[in-house]
Amino acid sequence: MLITILPKEIDLEPWKLAYVHNLHIDYYTNSIHAVFENKEIILYNFNKCGWINDNRQNSYDISCGLAGIFIQIKPN
Repeated sequence: MLITILPKEIDLEPWKLAYVHNLHIDYYTNSIHAVFENKEIILYNFNKCGWINDNRQNSYDISCGLAGIFIQIKPN
């Protein structure tokens, strides 16, 4: 499954997406976290769309850039 989150849906100015790193999904907050200017920030909360991910049944690859955030969910 491929999930695309467009820049307009992300809680950060679009040009800053090129400078975030260490993206990961935090299952406790159900959000995508990243580091920007040496501070951990929340880029997107999945509660906005009603999706709850569980890492027991899958893994993921995540990338981010000016086009948004892309998450590929892979079965274990």
